Amino acid sequence: MNGNGKASRYIPSGSTPIEREDLDAVVYLHEVNGKPLAIGYSGKRGKSDFHFRFLSAEKRTVHIEQYFAGLARKQQDKKERAEAKRNFLHSFQVGDILHYSWGYDQTNPEFYQVVAVGQKTITLREIAQTSASGSEGFMSDRRLPVLDKFIGPEIIKRA
Repeated sequence: MNGNGKASRYIPSGSTPIEREDLDAVVYLHEVNGKPLAIGYSGKRGKSDFHFRFLSAEKRTVHIEQYFAGLARKQQDKKERAEAKRNFLHSFQVGDILHYSWGYDQTNPEFYQVVAVGQKTITLREIAQTSASGSEGFMSDRRLPVLDKFIGPEIIKRA
């Protein structure tokens, strides 16, 4: 890490930095043997996002514009996802049943009943289960929940 909190980066000597105010990214332009090169970094990473040699300065410019546009899209998508997560309201209601199964050679079902709902959370309790009549087979059967027959403590989960 260097003094400004960013990881050490390779910055070619004599390079020209290109930045956009709305993005935490920088691209360094330089030339080797008359060929245009660019190296781009985003965030606080020390590893470059790209380090390419281009056939022409115009192709380098196009690539840099696409790089910045992609970062801007990614930043906007991140903001939209955070906003959607903040505004999400679940549709669970008291009495809803949730089913969960686990295992490989032997599948183990579990049933949970919603006993309380909050704006962002739900409170669950594990409930008993029974075998569905007529579903018995060799070492298997179909399981059904038994409503309001609680067998476990309350569990609060973010919906």
